[in-house]
Amino acid sequence: MSAIADQSVEIEFYGHDQAINLYCFSGTLTLTHAMHIGSGRGDLTTDALVVTDGAGKPIIPGSSFRGLFRSHIERLLAGLNAAGVTTLWACQLYDASPLGICIGNQVNQESKDKLKELVNRAKTSGLPAIWNDLPKALCSVCQLFGASAVWASKIKFSDLNLLNEPLTQIRHGVGIHRDSGTAAPGVKYDKLVVEAGREFKFEAIAENLTEQDKRLLALGFQAILNGTAALGGSTGRGLGDFALTGGDVSWVDCKNKSDLVNYLLKKEYSGSQSLDDFVNETLNTWLAPQENGGGDAQTAAE
Repeated sequence: MSAIADQSVEIEFYGHDQAINLYCFSGTLTLTHAMHIGSGRGDLTTDALVVTDGAGKPIIPGSSFRGLFRSHIERLLAGLNAAGVTTLWACQLYDASPLGICIGNQVNQESKDKLKELVNRAKTSGLPAIWNDLPKALCSVCQLFGASAVWASKIKFSDLNLLNEPLTQIRHGVGIHRDSGTAAPGVKYDKLVVEAGREFKFEAIAENLTEQDKRLLALGFQAILNGTAALGGSTGRGLGDFALTGGDVSWVDCKNKSDLVNYLLKKEYSGSQSLDDFVNETLNTWLAPQENGGGDAQTAAE
């Protein structure tokens, strides 16, 4: 483990070369509105089919959930950082950030130069020579979610498989003429949607989480539990709303011999709590006022 002094907050950093802990986040994702995650193909019945598994059943790709989840974390973190609540930050991946240099962001020329410098040092001095400098070259979010070929993600989102009957329907739409407000000729379209009420199995596995990582995950899951996130396309037209229920967080302390052996032999976790409790406890510890036991929020503000 190495540590980075992030202004007034000491940030832990665990590499991928050791097993520190293992977390499993699980639950049931239920569509409260119809959803369309397109496959990029159409057929004789519709212009846009939904993505399916090998058996032809609709699925939610883990990459789709991951992208939604990460984007919400980045947006919320940007607001907290701008308000002076925390020094944690996100590079936003595709825009140059005024907050710092992150080698996960290959739009910023300074980030490109930093990556080139690290690669050259690794070639001449070996990877161990730059190992402790890697976290300093990554934003808080890229430390958790990874940075292209430079740093692996700590968390993996599995594809969400359908648990009940695969009900779908075709939704029709038309383009609206901006002057008359009526249907524009020749602009009719349709798409296949997965109907509301469909349930999907949610599971994500994370390794070597630090307190910083858990804070970011709590931000993302709060947006999910509050119902402010939507999956797929046409979310502005009411598609994609969902609820995550029965959420559970289980973990193993890999530094504890008996806990680790018990997990490897029986796949029994050493601890667990509801996802709601995980989110509430983590955010309260981090963001609550000082008199309520808050973490670095008030320290950063001072």
